Amino acid sequence: MDNTANILLANQEYEDRKKSKPLAYVLWLLLGMFAAHRFYSGQTGYAFVMLLLGWFTLGIWNLIDVFLVGGAIDRSNNELKSGIYRKYGIQ
Repeated sequence: MDNTANILLANQEYEDRKKSKPLAYVLWLLLGMFAAHRFYSGQTGYAFVMLLLGWFTLGIWNLIDVFLVGGAIDRSNNELKSGIYRKYGIQ
């Protein structure tokens, strides 16, 4: 298979699997105290800590997290894209 076909396949797989920022913000808004947006972004360790300690901060951590959600989704998507590109042998 030539490189162009691999690039097309990799891009299609990435588009199918990438996380949505708008959905992450909706999860933050509706289920933020349960760290749903962190579970969604694949940061399960962070999410469990947030579940345990977030209640002690009386929701302040959740308010601060609104500024971090977009970056978390970007990092998750970048890691996903790197993994997919490695899988298809794309630099």
